[in-house]
Amino acid sequence: MARAIVQLAEFNEMAGADAADAIWCGHPAERPAQAGQRMPGAQLCSQLRGAAVSGLFDLEPIRLCYLNDKLGLDAEEARRNSPLLNLPARAARLIIAYGSDELPELKRQSREFGAAWSTRGLPGDVIEVADCHHYAVLEQLAKPDGLLAKALAATDRG
Repeated sequence: MARAIVQLAEFNEMAGADAADAIWCGHPAERPAQAGQRMPGAQLCSQLRGAAVSGLFDLEPIRLCYLNDKLGLDAEEARRNSPLLNLPARAARLIIAYGSDELPELKRQSREFGAAWSTRGLPGDVIEVADCHHYAVLEQLAKPDGLLAKALAATDRG
């Protein structure tokens, strides 16, 4: 994932586009499957606006449950790949979104990550999307009048 973001940013630059005009969205829950990879460099992250949707921001609970039977995360990998424990020094605005019908752990982690992001002085907003479960939250991006589409359209560079 990190490599793809860097390559897309490089393509933007070659095309003469400003990377800060790009908006990146995704489920941070995809990170454990790529536990050997690191997130993009701080200089790139400081330019990218985006949305973290229904995320797992602390992988330690995953490491301690049955899901780790497939992932095989050790304590260091869980720490290294937990966004909550690796906040950047600077960043563009980030929308942290989750559905009201999510599992309690996903809601807790989103709120906790949003609080840590804000405490660090990073720009962003935490949005609970009413009547949405884990996958339906992303549908709010596809609708021009969707809550997430509107929130991302309104983001500025920091």
